[in-house]
Amino acid sequence: MSRGGHIRLVGLHRDPSPLNLTRLVLDEIRMSTSKVHICDQDLPEALALLNDHPHIASTSLDAVISLEDIVAAGLMRMAAGDAAGKVVVKP
Repeated sequence: MSRGGHIRLVGLHRDPSPLNLTRLVLDEIRMSTSKVHICDQDLPEALALLNDHPHIASTSLDAVISLEDIVAAGLMRMAAGDAAGKVVVKP
């Protein structure tokens, strides 16, 4: 098993969850959190970034797949390292 990684928790969770801090340290996992994005600030900045650098949109998305294809076209490709960007599941 390789060490390292980054867990990004976004949004508020209804119930508390136990967290094994020792495991995070031993596996060298980084964690960061965010309550929420600020739509009136974040959205205009994101749109301006895409306007100035349109290639970001085409290079960050690898595929849009159906829920039925999630294993073969999504999870298996990501596990094999074959996904060149985000894989979006459209139910």
